[in-house]
Amino acid sequence: MLSNVISALQAAMDARSIRNPSRRVPRVLSEARYKFTHYHWRMIQGGGPSFSTCLDLQNRLLHRDSTFAREIWRLDDKLTAYEHADRLGVAHPEVYRVWKSFEEITFDDLPRRVCIKPSTLFSGKGVFTLRILSGSRALHATSGAPVSLHDVHRYFQANDPQQEWRKLSTCRRDPPRYYAEALIGGDRGPLAQDLKLYMFRGRLGLVLLMRREREVERKYYDGKLNALGPIIYPHLKGGGMELPPDIENVVEAACKLSREVQLPFVRIDFLSSGSKPSLFGEITPTPGGSILPPPALDRALGLLWEEALEELLAEILNNERR
Repeated sequence: MLSNVISALQAAMDARSIRNPSRRVPRVLSEARYKFTHYHWRMIQGGGPSFSTCLDLQNRLLHRDSTFAREIWRLDDKLTAYEHADRLGVAHPEVYRVWKSFEEITFDDLPRRVCIKPSTLFSGKGVFTLRILSGSRALHATSGAPVSLHDVHRYFQANDPQQEWRKLSTCRRDPPRYYAEALIGGDRGPLAQDLKLYMFRGRLGLVLLMRREREVERKYYDGKLNALGPIIYPHLKGGGMELPPDIENVVEAACKLSREVQLPFVRIDFLSSGSKPSLFGEITPTPGGSILPPPALDRALGLLWEEALEELLAEILNNERR
């Protein structure tokens, strides 16, 4: 019965020519059609390795009140993750100032080019890439639009990550902070590209290369760094982007970081800017939003997850027996 309903919905969508990605409404319908097809396939398959299913489970486990969840969420804080990277010798952007609340944020004594953001949140929310002009005036690093200190305070007053932390305070150990760090890229050039590596205890499964300009561009690569094309949604742009020259070093650093986290899977993000060395950005235990793998890739990543989980459990049991 459900199969017939979904087939009818797909036929209706096809009749409306939703495959044309040039308009916003057809694009949204195209994404919805893909998701229906994906979950329909999962039901027909009747189980088996699945990255999306494992990710859903990990997300639920990490929102329980437990010592395990609190320790993992500790690394979700970007400043704490920087300390973790320092211990392993992995470079990250220089941090200039740290504030306990958004009311303390100031442009005073900051370099001309700077990035101000909270230590939590996701999808680029609350990230201000700035060229400082004076004690209270700045310009957006790429668009040149004026940004005042009042604009920054007003944004965080309406989007304060500490409110989310209060809801999840049973899971998260420390409240989020705000900080200013070196701006990578920008200032008459493009901002740094995001390199998001899907890591399974030292094994690379997927790379997402992302550039945030006026439009967000994405390009996917498999674990052997072969381009996959628009595997998630057919409307994604990003054909002109290429992996950085030091991608092998990035993968090596991501492997080192992922082996030190007591989870079968984490996403590890780096910032890449031209010929300069890529820098570590953050560790994300439960990435969301853009990733919904097609069936074959979902299964391949699911197999990597199972192998990593088996290895992690064996490691825990061996430590307990000592």
